[in-house]
Amino acid sequence: MSASKKEKKVPALVDKPMDFCPGCGHGIISRLIMECLDELNQNDNIIFPIGVGCSSNLGAGLECDRLHCSHGRAGAVATGMKRVNPDVLIVSYQGDGDAYNIGIAETFNAAYRNENITVVVVNNTNFGMTGGQM
Repeated sequence: MSASKKEKKVPALVDKPMDFCPGCGHGIISRLIMECLDELNQNDNIIFPIGVGCSSNLGAGLECDRLHCSHGRAGAVATGMKRVNPDVLIVSYQGDGDAYNIGIAETFNAAYRNENITVVVVNNTNFGMTGGQM
């Protein structure tokens, strides 16, 4: 890579390969989230409640506060985090199975209550934690 096209280092991303499967969108999405946080100067003002499944691999690649939640409960944990830390950005990062199958009640109820959190759900078209079913 030439010096003029050198890749920008995002401070909150650990400089090591992530454990996501090749071709999965998790790696791209996590990088975009962290680039936005860097641009907004919010790297030190965020907590990620991270779901169970493929999304849990995100924790190994971040240098910021995060909490691995029980399966499907990241929406409820995010709500609690925001209520005790109102000035901190709370971004729940979950896979489709964690947020919509196991955690549908927590995800929707946070939306019904208009909680001031961000929920990122990645549909990678399979249940990676339970054998890769579609």
